[in-house]
Amino acid sequence: MIAIIAAVSSNGVYGSTNGLPWSFKRDMEFFRAQTSGSTIIMGRSTWDSLERNTPLPNRQNIVVTTTNPDVPEGVMKTSTVRQAIELAERDKVFLIGGKNIWLEGIRELADTLFVTEILSEFIEEQGFVFQGLTRPGHFTNRTFSKHTIGDEVTEDVDRLTGKMHRLHFARYDLFQI
Repeated sequence: MIAIIAAVSSNGVYGSTNGLPWSFKRDMEFFRAQTSGSTIIMGRSTWDSLERNTPLPNRQNIVVTTTNPDVPEGVMKTSTVRQAIELAERDKVFLIGGKNIWLEGIRELADTLFVTEILSEFIEEQGFVFQGLTRPGHFTNRTFSKHTIGDEVTEDVDRLTGKMHRLHFARYDLFQI
């Protein structure tokens, strides 16, 4: 399985200059539950946003980059998403960001998208908006069907602001004929 996993606000915000513009416990639990024991593939900016550039535990970490960032032992680097997939040592592969990694996945590679839809608007920063995560059909001729995971809508407190937000966990599967 090759999947995309992401969180996105209702106005398409998925990140900020310093990482995520929110911190939801349930979103992190969802991410952990889905990706634990898998291979995760990320772009260099996503790698740089990880706390202390530490690999995520219990996962094979691969960084796609055209530069040569320092990465700790055990983290692999490659220059393309396809090469990263070939290097994957586990059956489940997740593309965890950023935008260019997700876009390539939607257009050609992913058969599943796991999306935390945050039913609130967040401040848009240049380059950190992408509507394709909740409307994948707009970016490809491939068709995805949407399914709800768990409760229809759940609430969670943003640990950065203390504000309550509504979240929806969705799975989009590639429609197979």
